[in-house]
Amino acid sequence: MPAQVSPTDLLFLAFFFVYGLALFSLGLAVALETRHSSATELAASLKYLAAFGLLHGTLEWLNARIVLDRTAEAHGELSMVRLVAVILLAGSATCLMMFGTRLLTSLQPSYRWLLPLPWVLLVGWLVTLVIPHFSPIAEVGRPGNAVCLDCHRGQSQVFIAASENWLTQAEIWARYLLYFPGSILAALALLAQRPRFLDLGLPRLARYCAGAAGAFLVNALVAGLVVTPAPYGPASVLNYATFSRLLGLPPQLFSTIASVVVAYCVVQILNVFEIERARQLARANEERFAAQQEALETQRRAQAEMAEWNRQLEARVQERTRQLEALHAQLKDMAVLEERDRIARELHDSLAQALGYLSLRASVLGGHLEVGRLDQAAAELELIQQVVDDAYADVREAILGLRTKTTRADLLPTLEEYLSRFSLQTGIKAELDVSRDATFRFSPTVEIQLIRVIQEALSNVRKHAGAERVKVRLRREGGRALVSVEDDGRGFDPTAAPASGHFGLTTMRERMQIVGGEFSVESAPGQGTRVVVSLPAEVAGVVEESAGGKQ
Repeated sequence: MPAQVSPTDLLFLAFFFVYGLALFSLGLAVALETRHSSATELAASLKYLAAFGLLHGTLEWLNARIVLDRTAEAHGELSMVRLVAVILLAGSATCLMMFGTRLLTSLQPSYRWLLPLPWVLLVGWLVTLVIPHFSPIAEVGRPGNAVCLDCHRGQSQVFIAASENWLTQAEIWARYLLYFPGSILAALALLAQRPRFLDLGLPRLARYCAGAAGAFLVNALVAGLVVTPAPYGPASVLNYATFSRLLGLPPQLFSTIASVVVAYCVVQILNVFEIERARQLARANEERFAAQQEALETQRRAQAEMAEWNRQLEARVQERTRQLEALHAQLKDMAVLEERDRIARELHDSLAQALGYLSLRASVLGGHLEVGRLDQAAAELELIQQVVDDAYADVREAILGLRTKTTRADLLPTLEEYLSRFSLQTGIKAELDVSRDATFRFSPTVEIQLIRVIQEALSNVRKHAGAERVKVRLRREGGRALVSVEDDGRGFDPTAAPASGHFGLTTMRERMQIVGGEFSVESAPGQGTRVVVSLPAEVAGVVEESAGGKQ
């Protein structure tokens, strides 16, 4: 049955519990923090500090269990628990050394030679486990005050100083070879980290680094050098008993206080990652704001450039509009001039010549009347009447041509109306023949020239052909529009020179040349005449329409 727990045992239980709680909490906090990524040198070595805290905290709780079950060692029931405790001590001290060497070499690469040190010392400690089995150490007596403070007061017979108990020797050498240098290296690494925090503008964290380093140095002394009494130095001089006699307080008290300080300072140091994330977020926000500002500035520049382009484009459009208006006015003037020239030619070919001829015949008529040749005078009057009728027809035809207006929407109806009037005025039967696949839309310039050519051709039919029928045809041939005027009149020889003063065929050819078309005349004496106009779509602005509507 376990012995009753004394007040001294309760005091040591409290030490070990707080000691273990502080370090285990440290390990847990550091382990949780290592899940976050960080660019600092400290982050890469924190996993070893987390392992140290978790392992050493568990070790101190095992020591508390040893205190509770101290009487069981007499029956050999604590050997396995003490073996686990020694392994945890060696493992935690090795992790602490790795934390110190990794952080120190990352901050100061010149110390890279320290990296193998944890493994070298661990191998040395393992060698000490073998030595007691070949060379037993003589048993030593109890401490001078009959009190062994290895774990608690009043039970030194249970925790006698090392004799053949190799577990006790393993614990002593684990503290000498592993825990003491591990605490020193951890303190040096934290002191090396301190200037980095100052450079980052974090003086408070720099102070916590100094505090944690100081606590590790204290722990190196009270937990790394103060050990169970042993018959060899320095354990025979500096041990739990001598420390307790000198200060009147157990070393476990100082170790507990140092562990609490370490845990508090390291947890405060972990705020660097929160500060780092906050600064990264602030930088990201600043960069995003700067990017937004740059985007807005780019957008403003683009808008300004667009506005300038629009202004220039508007100015160019206005300039082009003025140029087009001027060109349109010129075209109108040219059209008027061309129309005047056409009218002048028609008047010259018809009315002027008719009036000249009438003047000549009137003189002849006057001569007949003076000498009393009434029969000849009557014949002259009939001739004059015929010339007047022809002049009247020319004038009516000219007036009909001037009244004929064309638009792209009513070209065919305009032709039909013109041919109908032509038939009524001349008595010549005129027809319009449009094939199904040859409904066209012409540009305004082409329409004007085309209708004038048709009018000129019909005028020649009336004047010279002596025809009874005339047909205007529109058809498609490949990609061209063909317009022809065919009559059944007397015909003529196209190779013969035109009569002096008649410009009809030349005028029609010139009109087609203006719009890029082709003009030809097919005729022979006694076989009628066929005037053909050919207009290519890409030159004359011809746009083909389907039978069902415009395309």
